[in-house]
Amino acid sequence: MRFNKRLIALSAALLMFTSGVVVGHSKTHSSQTEWNDQQQRTLASLTLATLADVPRDQSNRVADSQEAITLGKALFFEKKLSKNGDMSCATCHQPNHYFTDSSEKLNNRQTLRVAPTLVGSAYNNWFYWDGRRDSLWAQALLPIETPNEMGSSRIAALRLIDSDPRYRESYQSLFPEDVSALSLAQTLPLTANPYGEQSERKLWSKIFRKKKRIINQGFANIGKAIAAFERTLLPEPSQVDRYINAIIKGQAPSPQDQLSEAEQKGLALFIDPKKTQCMECHNGPLLTNNGFHNLGTGKFTGENRDFGRIYGKIAAQMDPFNCLGNYSDAKPEDCNALRFLSNDKHAAVAGQFKVPTLRGLSKTAPYFHDGSKETLRDVVVHYHNISLGQSTESELRAMPLSQEEIDHLVEFLKLL
Repeated sequence: MRFNKRLIALSAALLMFTSGVVVGHSKTHSSQTEWNDQQQRTLASLTLATLADVPRDQSNRVADSQEAITLGKALFFEKKLSKNGDMSCATCHQPNHYFTDSSEKLNNRQTLRVAPTLVGSAYNNWFYWDGRRDSLWAQALLPIETPNEMGSSRIAALRLIDSDPRYRESYQSLFPEDVSALSLAQTLPLTANPYGEQSERKLWSKIFRKKKRIINQGFANIGKAIAAFERTLLPEPSQVDRYINAIIKGQAPSPQDQLSEAEQKGLALFIDPKKTQCMECHNGPLLTNNGFHNLGTGKFTGENRDFGRIYGKIAAQMDPFNCLGNYSDAKPEDCNALRFLSNDKHAAVAGQFKVPTLRGLSKTAPYFHDGSKETLRDVVVHYHNISLGQSTESELRAMPLSQEEIDHLVEFLKLL
């Protein structure tokens, strides 16, 4: 009986060894299979297992309504929301690109910025690269009327809801007290728009204030339905999550979840504060602190100037659809992000842009707010060069990495 136990153990060991050899044809595994207690605690903080439930949006009373989610999903993919009927929310937030844009779309639309991912956006306090909106539903409204995006109007959007029996029925069910916005939109100029061309803004200015408020509430409801769907876009566990979960349980990762030697070294670099600064901004299960930082990517002179957060703060406070506005369902005490937004004139916010999640990186190229970096290597090299003072000012401290370390870090980032 003792011999049989040894034989079984030997057979299992041989099976594990041969499995490793088979996988080794595609990956060279590292001898670094042990992580110390501090490293394991840090690794654990990065997994989706630590992600809290989706927070409530007090400003959107239908945020978690299944009927609103259904309507919002249909509107998210509805090209008739655009002026020419050729663009929807999904045109720029493409499912195949982790709900981001692509460089081709960026060029075709002639915008200065790429579209950040919507995956996990329900956890954000600020939206757009400069944080110019403070809720998903307020963010969803702006592209509908922006001339170089969908280029339509809030009145046209309400007419669309009124003209489609499915949309109208859902809208009436969700917002029975605001049905008058649909009929009122039929009586007003189709192109009246506070953000459009001069002639369109003039048409909007001639509408009585009371009617504007009714239209605005109806428009806000459209955004709230779209946001309800966007809140369901959540990240799925990656290979890195599965690898870390096995490590912190004291188990060997499965062959398909094992990391190569270069990938493990890259992960070690990522969490090492003495070697890199990655986790100062990219931390937690969504790999972002949702803050704003200057990484030397702002443009303060010449064409296509982009100052980032400095104007985003002002825009968020002036937005009539913000948390404290008339169209929000929140109480003032629910709007802490906006209420306690710092207006310190001495704070260096120029050139700051929102820290994106690192999840879905393989599908979200090009990188940075302006899509100026085509590859992950370009991004890491930028950080390396900026930190050594080889370009404009930034918040980065010195991060001297060898070419081999850059290679390892890039290999790890690809897994995300």
